[in-house]
Amino acid sequence: MNDTTNTTQAEITRLSNALNTLNTALATEVTNRTTAEQKQKKQISDLTNTMMDYERASSKILEYFVRLDARYDNLILILQETMNDFNDFLKLPEKSNEMMRYWEVAWAALNTVLPMLRINPGWVKLEQLAQTELKNANYALQNVNLQTKLLTLASRGHNVVDWISKENTLFARIRDLKSRPKSARTPIKALMAESEVAHKALESVIESTWGEYKVRMTYILAEQPFAATETLEQMVVRKLPELNYMTEAETAQVGRSYLWEICRSWAPHNVALVTTRYRTGDGGLLIEGLNDTQQDKIMEWFGLQSNWAGGKVPVFPNLYLILSFWGVPRKTKSSGGSIFGFG
Repeated sequence: MNDTTNTTQAEITRLSNALNTLNTALATEVTNRTTAEQKQKKQISDLTNTMMDYERASSKILEYFVRLDARYDNLILILQETMNDFNDFLKLPEKSNEMMRYWEVAWAALNTVLPMLRINPGWVKLEQLAQTELKNANYALQNVNLQTKLLTLASRGHNVVDWISKENTLFARIRDLKSRPKSARTPIKALMAESEVAHKALESVIESTWGEYKVRMTYILAEQPFAATETLEQMVVRKLPELNYMTEAETAQVGRSYLWEICRSWAPHNVALVTTRYRTGDGGLLIEGLNDTQQDKIMEWFGLQSNWAGGKVPVFPNLYLILSFWGVPRKTKSSGGSIFGFG
């Protein structure tokens, strides 16, 4: 009897221990699954947030690019129209470059009085900064453990790994934008040249942002810690120079200032204020080198009737004052007659 009781008790103890072991194993499995699910949820959340962050950064860059191009295009257009207006003033063909020397002098003067024409002198520095950050991002991606993890995930058909390995679509969109036609006119060439430098710098910003994005996505996929000090959107805002958009009125003022500088460079070599000296005294002041139509056009541009407000060039009450501001030379001609028209 005692042997039977002992045997039964031992069996109960064994079963109890086995049940406890099973319960412990089940509890551990539940905990592990819960932890794994939480890690997976966090990974998905981090991936989603990083993707959304990159989309916001891309939107910032694209908006900036559009505004940048619009600024250059508006300036190029107003300068082109101004040179064409001056050609028309001299009855030259619209596309004539005969007055190039005066346009160049005026352009140099305009850059002195209107430094706002140049958006930012730091485009080269911006490109260098972006290229440095791109190199750092590419270096971070060379981590062997990261590459091994990515290869493993890729072999399992992980969609995100395939997606981040594809081409930078934002860069492709901007790269494929239609370029501007070439021009022989110095002011236009100068703006186009600076626009190309700005584009190159901006493309480097796009590449470095894409590189940083790939690093962050890779670290999340590899479940490796990554200390980000700023979002991708904040990184873009930090790097892009401030862009003060020019209003339509400000752009028009640039055109008017450029026209003023062109006239100021041309007039001293082609116009003169002439006083005729008679036996009986000096006659009235005459304008040599401008016909009546041209004189009216100048007053239309810069006289009181022009209705301009603001800007670097004021309005003038009469043509003689304008010509004096342009440094038009004064000449004196002698006449044997009388100022009153009789001998």
